[in-house]
Parts: sequence; structure tokens; C-alpha cells
Amino acid sequence: MLDTRTLIFCGGVGQMLAAMLLIGAALIHRRELAARYWAAAYLMLALGTPLFFLRDTIPDFLSIVVANSLTTLGTYLIYVGVAQFERRPKHWRLGLGVVSASALGLAYWTFVDPNLPARVIVTNLAILPSSCMIAWTLMRTRMTGQRLVPWTIAGLFGAVVIGNTFRVMDAAIRWRGVGSNAFEAPLLALWLALTLALVFLSATGFVVMIQLRVQSRLDRLANHDPLTGLLNRRAFRRQVIDALRRAEPGPVAGTLLLMDLDRFKQLNDHFGHLAGDRVLRAFADVLISGLPRDAIIGRFGGDEFCVLLPGVGADEASDHAECMRRATEGLAVVIGPALIRVQVSIGVAELPPGLSFNELLRRADHALYRAKSAGRNAVVGAASAPEPVEPLPLEA
Repeated sequence: MLDTRTLIFCGGVGQMLAAMLLIGAALIHRRELAARYWAAAYLMLALGTPLFFLRDTIPDFLSIVVANSLTTLGTYLIYVGVAQFERRPKHWRLGLGVVSASALGLAYWTFVDPNLPARVIVTNLAILPSSCMIAWTLMRTRMTGQRLVPWTIAGLFGAVVIGNTFRVMDAAIRWRGVGSNAFEAPLLALWLALTLALVFLSATGFVVMIQLRVQSRLDRLANHDPLTGLLNRRAFRRQVIDALRRAEPGPVAGTLLLMDLDRFKQLNDHFGHLAGDRVLRAFADVLISGLPRDAIIGRFGGDEFCVLLPGVGADEASDHAECMRRATEGLAVVIGPALIRVQVSIGVAELPPGLSFNELLRRADHALYRAKSAGRNAVVGAASAPEPVEPLPLEA
């Protein structure tokens, strides 16, 4: 079996390397406050390990009370980092209360009534709540589609929970038979080996989680319109082409809706661009809430929006478009003392097999042009005649 002091030394080196790794991540990704908590946590662990290593060389207050309190505090800060990353409550009072209570218990069973098993129980019981909360929070991660890493870290801290529970039970059973030499405590070497593995793997996992989130943000910036959150023109085109390739053989692959807000330039000129931005966001919300979940929605630029309804024919798509027209007609955006009414014209083009995306877009654009020419606030199919509708005025 490995020497206990050797394992403690290796653990201290590993914790310091982990702290340096996370400090670097915190400096690079300044927006990720979680990285700062994790860096501070592993720094606490790294500072506590050498104090424990110097037991019988430095005062007991440092090697017992301070060393174990730093370990407890470091574990809690790991949880705080996880909670910050997942946007969950941090439970500061509970965490700091457990750290303080464990420090008082360690001081009592070091100086008032020296008892090694009691100190083992106090320290491991203080680590258990944080470890449980880390594992539970990461199992409920909000990283959709990227859950392997957080679930792996959750498993590591689940192993810590099991290991600490066994240490508590063993110390309680051997209450009378355990000596005063901490380095000869039962299961200590196994617990240290587990901690050493946890340090390397969890710190690496946290850095990977940060990188995955940063990459997700970059992908969103590259593929989504920053104002409305909808797909931008390039991403919409790519997703439509992919959807059409995956479409099952049939008479219709889908239908395209090309939408344009009526008199939007006048709205911008009269109320200002901030008001126009609010109208665009409100209209985007109408589309998201009113269209089927499998609809692909994008903003083509300005006040022009595009929607693909996969596997939907022109008649059904026209019904959806008419619902969107009516919902938009009833939309009212309050800008200061003004009440802005919004209208939309929609061109509908069905996609038969073999038609290219560019040709489909040309047909929808032609239908939209006819809707505009017929008086706006209308839904027009690629081969249908529109019925003009009297537009509603802006209300101020």
C-alpha cells in the first residue's frame, strides 16, 4: 500500500495544479464567475493539504483545525461554483454555518477533549452536504445535449459521498480502537487516493464545462439574430436545406412563409429605431408562440422574416399564416404615450419534390410582393389571388 504521506503530498501537488488550471480559466473567461469560485476552491484545498502534511511539525491549530476547515470550505466553494454555473441557489448561510460548526468541533476535540475518531466524523460529515449538493445539481444540469461531462463529475462526487459515509461509519465503529496518529487512521490511504483522482478529473471537467458553454455562446452568436433570438439568414438557409434532405418522400416536402411587416420604415421614422426594435421582438414572440414546434423560424434582415413548415401543404400552411396575420394585427406595442399597431403581409410557397431552396424563396417572394401590391395585411399563396384588406393606422 502507498505511504499515506506520499499520497498527501501528491494530493497537494494535484490540487495546486488544479487551482492554477482554474485560475487560468477564470482569467481567460472573465464572464464565467463560476470559474473564480472553482479556482478559489481548489486553492483552499491546495493550501490545506501541506498543513495536514506537516502534522506534528507545526501547531495543531494549523495542522488540524485550519487544514480540515480549508478542506471543508474548499468543497463548499466547489458547490458554489456549480450553483453559479447552473444558476441555482448557493445557500451561503447553510454552507458557511456547516464550515463554522465543523471548525468549532475540530477545535473542541483537539484541545478540550482530544479524540481522533470524533475529528474524522466531524470533518467528513461537514464535507457530505456540499458533495451531495454538487452531485445533485450537476445531475440536473441545464447543459442540454452536453450532459456527459457534468454527469461524470456528479458521479465522482457521488463516490466522495459514499467514501466519506464509510469513513464516518468506520470511525464510529472503531471509536475506542483508533489511536491518536492521524496518518494511521483506517481507510485514510483509500480516501486520499479517491481524493487525488477526484481533484484531477473534476478540475479538468469544470474547465471542459466552461469551454462547452463558451463554444455554445459563439455558435449562438454565429447562427442567431442578436435582437430577436431567431435564426439568422445563413443559419436558416442551412437548417432548411438539412430539413428538406431529411424529409420523407411525399408529394410535399414543406411550405415556406415569407413575412414582411407593413410600413415598418414609417414606424422607424416616426417613433425611432428603439421602438422598431421592440416591435421586431414582439413579432418574433408571436411567431415562436403561435407556430408548430418543428417550424424553422428565421429573420432574413430588417423587417423580413421567413418560416419553413416541414411536411405541411400550402392549405394548412396558409391557415397557420392567417393565424399569424390575425395575431399580429391584434398586437399592440406601447412606446411611451404611443400605442403602435402592427400588420404583416405573408407570401406562401409550397415546396414540391425536386425544387431548390432558391426557387422556393423566389416563389414566396413573388407571393409576398403580390400581397403588398394588393393592399398589405394579407396572406397570398404562390398561385392564388389575394383579397385586399384595409390596413390599420398607427395609433399615437
